[in-house]
Amino acid sequence: MKIKNPLIIILPVIILVVAFLLIFVFNKKTTTDQTSDIEVGTKLLVNELPLADRPFTLLVPHATNRLFTFVTINANKAKAATLDLEYQSGDLLKGARATLETPIVSPYMKAIILGSCSTGGKCSFDKDLKSGTLKFKLNFEGQKVTHILKGDFAFVTGQNNLPDGKVIFAPS
Repeated sequence: MKIKNPLIIILPVIILVVAFLLIFVFNKKTTTDQTSDIEVGTKLLVNELPLADRPFTLLVPHATNRLFTFVTINANKAKAATLDLEYQSGDLLKGARATLETPIVSPYMKAIILGSCSTGGKCSFDKDLKSGTLKFKLNFEGQKVTHILKGDFAFVTGQNNLPDGKVIFAPS
């Protein structure tokens, strides 16, 4: 079988080659743009912020053990801040997250519910609270790192509990 017009075969091949080259060139440019955005601010420093620059942070429990009041002083130096709270409720690990509204006022206070509330207004509160971890993430202007201030806490309910919640110590 003889092809009468070789242009019928050559033209689609040329179009496909040009299309693949264009896709390769444009795909390569978008990948380099994405990697440069990802590299900014990816370094995390845990508890390495100098003491003079650290905000004073406090968790104040409510008498009902149903909420905390988070208080921080001198966090207004940061351009953005996030609070992550993880705690042990029975055998479950629970948590709460809050983003501090900018500009951050000093002192800053926020109530954190230990449980969950539905849109209808009904709330259920966690019980058998034992211990937890507070992570306070801070981003400062002109720095490409995120500082994380991390610390542990324990729930004390009128008895001397150890942070793991497994042993109760009663002094004699």
